[in-house]
Amino acid sequence: DTAAPALIFGQCLGRWGNFFNREAFGGYSDGLLAMQLPVSAVRRNEITAELWEHTVELEGITYIQVHPTFLYESLWNLIGLAIILIFLYRKKKFNGEIFFAYLGWDGLGRAYIETLRADSLYIIGPLKFSVVVGIICVIAAIIGEIVLYRRYKEEKNEMSEYKSAFEAVKIALSNEDDALKTVESEENGFSEENDEIETEEIDDYDEETLAEQDMLDGDVKNMETEPDTEE
Repeated sequence: DTAAPALIFGQCLGRWGNFFNREAFGGYSDGLLAMQLPVSAVRRNEITAELWEHTVELEGITYIQVHPTFLYESLWNLIGLAIILIFLYRKKKFNGEIFFAYLGWDGLGRAYIETLRADSLYIIGPLKFSVVVGIICVIAAIIGEIVLYRRYKEEKNEMSEYKSAFEAVKIALSNEDDALKTVESEENGFSEENDEIETEEIDDYDEETLAEQDMLDGDVKNMETEPDTEE
């Protein structure tokens, strides 16, 4: 995902090397973006019969008029880069999403643009190697996106279940903690009541003991004074 924007940007720039080298151009075109190349500046084995039929003479120089496929691919990749940076990166959901988006975008553009090229490698008949590679890239990108998206959804559902279970455990622990606090509060209250009762009992006992002690002291004094009276 990190390398994908750099790769597609590198392709945007790299295709301009084809322009300066006057290579990797397309077949004949008379469209708005058609490009003229001097016959002397290109390899003759890349000039098709159709291009020879539509040569243009300007000031004694023979030109071929072609599709600027380098420009098509450069602009295509530039649009893909903008889509990746502006839209996909901001809403990325899973790893690999950006890479497979790049792979599919590049493959789709290549599968079409390569049909315009005049120097492509053919496999069987009119079937071009680069077109097959582009189609394979698109299929691989679709499969990769589907597989990774399903895995992302499964992981998201699992995380949701874990979160629900965690919340349930958290609530249960919170309730248990509240119950323990209530029991401790009741025990503390009961202990304080017992302390008050014991304090009152001790106070009552002390008062009774003092009263008995006073009575004993009085009896002793009476016993000491009785012999003197008899004498």
